[in-house]
Amino acid sequence: GGDNYLTLRLKVNWAHDSRNRALFPNRGSLMRIKADIATPGSEYQFFHLGYKQVQYFSFSKKLTLMLKGDIGFGDTYGSEIFPPFENYYAGGMNSVRGFKDNTLGPRDLKTNRATGGQLRTVGNAELIMPIPFVKDSAAYRLSSFIDVGNVYESLDNFNANELRYS
Repeated sequence: GGDNYLTLRLKVNWAHDSRNRALFPNRGSLMRIKADIATPGSEYQFFHLGYKQVQYFSFSKKLTLMLKGDIGFGDTYGSEIFPPFENYYAGGMNSVRGFKDNTLGPRDLKTNRATGGQLRTVGNAELIMPIPFVKDSAAYRLSSFIDVGNVYESLDNFNANELRYS
């Protein structure tokens, strides 16, 4: 059988969205701030803080630059151990493309699998354009991107030389 943990959480999210449309925006921004805390009395006392900023710059009707930064940090405030099932992961389509899903960061020495960590950093830059030679490409876009990021065991382990790029 599996282990069971009693955790009562308090979550607060705030977002400001000024994008011109929800699907395929080409100007405006999205800012999201998150806080999540396991309340006193939970078996583990920990918290998560997150900040995400996405900015769209339209250079013409057909050319858009998207810049995104996303950082997540978690730590304990009463427990000595940060629960491993609360770790951050990165790699894959929603973070650093070019790497398999959830493969960046610290690894288990025996299995060589990513174990996640308490700090996640991701940055993306995309140049977005319509698909050439397609008359009605409103439902599809083409982009060229640079992604950067990694996961670190803790804030103290952050090392910019260990950032991964694609």
